[in-house]
Amino acid sequence: DEVDSLRDQVFRDLLVHMRGDPSVIPLALDLIMVSRHLERIADHATNIGEDVVYIVRGEDVRERGDKEVRIGLRERGQGPALAPAAAHEAGPRARGLMPEEQEFLQLFEAAAHNLLHAARLLQEMVTDYRAPAEQWRGLVEAEEAGDAITHQIIRKLNQTFIPFIDRRDLHALTSSLDDVVDGIEAAASRMVLYKVEQPTRECRELVALIVASAEQIVKAVTHLPRFDGVEQVCVEINRLENAADDLYRSAIGALFEGERPALEVTKWKEIYEILEAVTDRCEDVADVVEAIALKHS
Repeated sequence: DEVDSLRDQVFRDLLVHMRGDPSVIPLALDLIMVSRHLERIADHATNIGEDVVYIVRGEDVRERGDKEVRIGLRERGQGPALAPAAAHEAGPRARGLMPEEQEFLQLFEAAAHNLLHAARLLQEMVTDYRAPAEQWRGLVEAEEAGDAITHQIIRKLNQTFIPFIDRRDLHALTSSLDDVVDGIEAAASRMVLYKVEQPTRECRELVALIVASAEQIVKAVTHLPRFDGVEQVCVEINRLENAADDLYRSAIGALFEGERPALEVTKWKEIYEILEAVTDRCEDVADVVEAIALKHS
């Protein structure tokens, strides 16, 4: 949380400098990128620390203080409490799976549905931009829900021998699903932090592509480990990612047309980059799902 606050303060300070002196914009963009990477390192360090404590002591490390622990997402002995839109029924299953294997797949379903929930929240935000700070809060909760599911999956991996799916594939799928939600929340946070007045048409279209990709991810994950139609789903996610690449290039080109304020260009350039990167992460999910499905075909 302290690193998140410092990152936000760095962004605010850099925005002030960019407004006062446009010549510092290139350097400021580099510093913003460095801040983002440092914040992600802090996230990973926290996750690793919590997992190590759990492995060594068997204790679930909880945050104390003013906030509820992960917004009440990690109750002892219970699965992650998802946002309402992320609640779902278990998807189709291959016959002959053990109960523990079923539990693993249900956790991945929860992660996929939470991802779709986050994508739809972002779409609501950019479509009806009435209270962005409040709307962003919903995305923070979705991101924390995703973190809770990720921790639960990793802990089960450390406790359980799962022969039906390669452990490396499970780690890769866990990480890639989490990265998508992190990127969605990051895009929303920039809109609030940069005090964006209204989302652009290109922004809304990129978010629509993210929602479409998220829907395909849910379709694929809920049919693991075997899914005869996985190739079609992965092809569609790849098509959506290519469409996002084209839209991103068009959006960046439009930023440099006419006499746009340099600060406005800087804000939207970063937001577009984050949104396009989210579609790349969706494709990463598809690649892992396809690899798992092929091994069980």
